[in-house]
Amino acid sequence: MVECKLCKNAISMTNPVCELCDFNFESESIGDEYKCKMFHTKLKKEYPWYKEVEFLSRLQKLTRLSNARMSRLLGIKSRSILSRDLPLAQGVATHPELKNIPSKSKAFKRLRNLSSKQIYMKEEELQKKIYTAWDQTFFADEWFLFEKNDLLGQYDTGEVGTMDLLAHNHKRNKWLVVELKQDSSSDDTVGQILRYMGWVKKNLAKQNHIVEGVIVCGSYDIQMEYALSCLPSVGAYIYRLRNNEIEFWPYKDGFGKAMQALENLDPKIRKKVLKNMY
Repeated sequence: MVECKLCKNAISMTNPVCELCDFNFESESIGDEYKCKMFHTKLKKEYPWYKEVEFLSRLQKLTRLSNARMSRLLGIKSRSILSRDLPLAQGVATHPELKNIPSKSKAFKRLRNLSSKQIYMKEEELQKKIYTAWDQTFFADEWFLFEKNDLLGQYDTGEVGTMDLLAHNHKRNKWLVVELKQDSSSDDTVGQILRYMGWVKKNLAKQNHIVEGVIVCGSYDIQMEYALSCLPSVGAYIYRLRNNEIEFWPYKDGFGKAMQALENLDPKIRKKVLKNMY
């Protein structure tokens, strides 16, 4: 006997299809959708709430179904339910104490409270953390920090302010100005990083060098996205603090859509995706 990857019940080693949820572990697909739907209904009625959200998370990972397709498969009327339950499943994995909460709605509120405490850092703390962990970020694959004196990665221009981080490309004649914002960003931030980039272009870069910029901030702002759409040399990421480590999410389309697309990816795969996005 072996354990079904989807419903976690024991199944015969000779039969690749689970009798309870009809998951085929050879093709990683659902054959009888009605049987899968009935198993999900039973989970909701007879088992603790976290068993259902864990099942939903496994179903998406194993079958790679979209939220819309999963909603139709399981008879879930609103796709917004999955948008809540799938992050909740990830939250349970990170905070197993959530299983002790009696209801799903209360657990989700508790998870939001836990997450809000881990979202933002003071700018000086954020700068120091990225500086000390630079080699562990995806930036380090392409860039090394260009340091002047003992400023922990900061670079004082003496004219237009102090850059949070300044980096140079490992192989090419390219510079990267990194501007950090604790929480919200705006199109004013774009003007600020352009001033820094202009200073680097005039004072550090040679004639054939390229100067790029990246903004790292805590939340999304539509005005800044419009400004960035006309500046191919400036990118942006939203940061999140998870298990005391910083993760970077693509700014385009906002944090929510980026999370839906990348949250459940293997960390190694996610790192490659992020690298290719910049």
